[in-house]
Amino acid sequence: AAALENMLRLAAARGVPVQPLAGVYSKHLLSGKHPGSWVICRYIPGEPLLGKATEAQISALGTTLAGLHGIEARRPRRLMGVFASPFSYRLQLAMELRTHLSRFSPPLLEKNRKLRSWMDSHVDTLGRLPLYPLAHGDLYARNVIVNGPSVALIDYENARFEPGGFELATALLRTFCIQHKNLQLTLLGSYLTHSSTRSAALWNDHYPFFFLVAALRLYSGRIRRMKILARRAQDTGEQLRMALIYQGWAVAIANTIRAHHAYHPSLDDMLSCCGK
Repeated sequence: AAALENMLRLAAARGVPVQPLAGVYSKHLLSGKHPGSWVICRYIPGEPLLGKATEAQISALGTTLAGLHGIEARRPRRLMGVFASPFSYRLQLAMELRTHLSRFSPPLLEKNRKLRSWMDSHVDTLGRLPLYPLAHGDLYARNVIVNGPSVALIDYENARFEPGGFELATALLRTFCIQHKNLQLTLLGSYLTHSSTRSAALWNDHYPFFFLVAALRLYSGRIRRMKILARRAQDTGEQLRMALIYQGWAVAIANTIRAHHAYHPSLDDMLSCCGK
């Protein structure tokens, strides 16, 4: 709770629209053995970014993301927990990628040693950064609140300090942004305009890797959601449809990267891999 309160304070100081903290209430869980807490945030006016987004809304989202990513820490960690060291983060990222790739049948990139080596080099570099931006961690339409010219983010349960390019690439692949390529370019332009020189350079060096990981995360997220709905005997049709879309994007991105002689295709090539 203290970490969240401090994050909200820092974000507000940077001009990032956030929900003010109303209070923290501690209580015991049902077992009576482990203490727990409820964090209560005040209401923030506006509507979720559902339906067709405008360029002004997407531009404001880019500004908000850049402001949030301007809050940095020396070590990659979840807002509610800490990784032991940068080495453990590299290990976690490598294990995460291995898990994502194993969900493909046949496993994606199983026999492509060059592409795997390329991925390992990015993991190693991103695990040695001097500072790590604060990412929201759950950027989808219902957590993006539009209120006039400003865009706020809610629900920071999954917030974490990690390279901001992962979240930027995820935003570029979200439904509210893939409606038209102009929206993707608007988001990217707004974000880079309001970001630090270091963040912009990191994006330019690693964006193919960021796109690949973003597509893999979106695909795995849908698979996990399908399993939850199946256990509840609820319809999984929409989740399956989106999972197949994200799966196709991941394969297309991987193939595009592999086809480029320097394993660094253009941004236009990356965006062309994904869409309706």
